[in-house]
Amino acid sequence: MAIASIDLAAQQRRIKPAIDAAIAAVMAHGGYVMGPEVREFEARLAEFGHAKRALSCGNGTDAIALPLMAWGIGPGDAVFCPSFTFAATPEVIPWTGATPVFVDVLPDTYNLDPAKLEAAIAATLAEGKLAPKAIIAVDLFGQPADYPKIAEIARRHGLKLIADSAQGFGCTLHGQHPIH
Repeated sequence: MAIASIDLAAQQRRIKPAIDAAIAAVMAHGGYVMGPEVREFEARLAEFGHAKRALSCGNGTDAIALPLMAWGIGPGDAVFCPSFTFAATPEVIPWTGATPVFVDVLPDTYNLDPAKLEAAIAATLAEGKLAPKAIIAVDLFGQPADYPKIAEIARRHGLKLIADSAQGFGCTLHGQHPIH
């Protein structure tokens, strides 16, 4: 006998009336793209995350690609990311023409190791082939990366920082949401 690890049908049955009502509301007003539900979602997301604003997009891959493209990151640029992460994190970097530089992780959280990040930036600068431009930190298993340390390193080196919170949205670090 097979036992399903996740019973999505049972979950859907529990919330089906609310789902059906939400779909019917969208169908009635016709605002399929950037409609009132999207604006409400973004406002509630920003409030929950203690952020000034939140912008939604189609998926997590786009959420990583869009800022890289907006910042003009491309050929000859280095983007630092953890060596232990889902493939979507580093796969986006070459889309822009940039090069991923993998950084070792902490053994207790599997999140980006700030000391190893510092060493990877120094090694990249010393090699002189790539220009460090950005860091993608990834929250794993509900645990946030050490954003205070990573953000300080990013500021010191003039690097942009992306927080990939797909597995840790809403988590806290020292009682605070890690990114504001």
